[in-house]
Amino acid sequence: SLPKVIVTHLRATAHARDTVLALEDAVDWHPGDEVVIISGTSVEGAKLMEEIVIVETVQDTDLYLKSPLRYSHNFTENWVAGEHYILKATVALLSRSITIQGNLTNEREKLLVSCQEANAPEGRLQHCLYSMSEKTLGSRDMGARVIIQSFPEEPSQVQLEGVQFRVLGQAFHKHLSSLILVGIMR
Repeated sequence: SLPKVIVTHLRATAHARDTVLALEDAVDWHPGDEVVIISGTSVEGAKLMEEIVIVETVQDTDLYLKSPLRYSHNFTENWVAGEHYILKATVALLSRSITIQGNLTNEREKLLVSCQEANAPEGRLQHCLYSMSEKTLGSRDMGARVIIQSFPEEPSQVQLEGVQFRVLGQAFHKHLSSLILVGIMR
């Protein structure tokens, strides 16, 4: 199940060597989850501080860490255009799985079953599916595309971790996935 809270803030300053974070919101994170703490601001040259920690356990709004903090994370106060702002450290869950799911309608599922029940020869299954679903817009559609693009002359790298792909590819387990490269790539 997906966590209810992905991002929250520190309720109180966390000091270097602390092993407990006081959060503004109760979280349903699990032991072993990776969490990032981001504090500071880019206003007036102040430096952003970022630290990744591992969850030991959670009790309501208290997050217990497997190892002590390396840095202190406090509140930053700024006056901008006469307004007083308090910037609290952000705490965000990194360990989460992402599901990319294609389109699968009830109509399409019924058509797939009826084509298989018709016991059509191997090469005719796809034809059976398409000829039966011509009249309803979108009934032939199944799958999803993940498009990764970079600007010309700029290097790019893609790393997918904790991603689940569901209902992708084509009917009858042909071409479950494919990689298409456009242009010069290494």
